[in-house]
Amino acid sequence: MERRKKPDFWILLSRTVAVASWVSLFVLQCIVWITRPEMSTGAIRYKHLPIREEWQTPTVEWIPILLVVCALLTLIEFIIRPFRARRRTDAGQFHLWTMFILIVATTALYFSQIYVR
Repeated sequence: MERRKKPDFWILLSRTVAVASWVSLFVLQCIVWITRPEMSTGAIRYKHLPIREEWQTPTVEWIPILLVVCALLTLIEFIIRPFRARRRTDAGQFHLWTMFILIVATTALYFSQIYVR
């Protein structure tokens, strides 16, 4: 007799939200990498190549939207996870805290680089 059961709806939702939040954070970091100003290295200055010294405006508008989406998904996961943990010691959530720190760092970068200038 098979005693194992499939994960219930809340466990599947928790896993899906966690994966979606990490994917949104990855997309956010890619957008920040693409839209930020280019670095002026010695080789570029030596070759007199043109570089972009400002943020790309059309894609910068997506950054706060993705920050909110990622933050909301992380908060949903923070809410769901403790209720669905199997043991009382399962509430460590290292990956969620890591993501939360990355969101705060990206928010600080966004506001320091874009709104300060």
